[in-house]
Amino acid sequence: MAKLGGVKEVEGSANSVEINSLARYAVDDYNQKQNALLEFKKVVNAKQQVVAGTIYYITLEVTEDGV
Repeated sequence: MAKLGGVKEVEGSANSVEINSLARYAVDDYNQKQNALLEFKKVVNAKQQVVAGTIYYITLEVTEDGV
């Protein structure tokens, strides 16, 4: 059993609709705030920490300007 507040891997994160949606949102938010043109490619890894809510740590792959 994981200790309370511990960070753990999200199994199947590369295929998770929820994790992919969060990753796409993060890229869109970054693009808007930084006036950038990053394009989401895929989730590489994801971890989560449950405290008062859930914190996700997502490693993702992007391309810049369609490259």
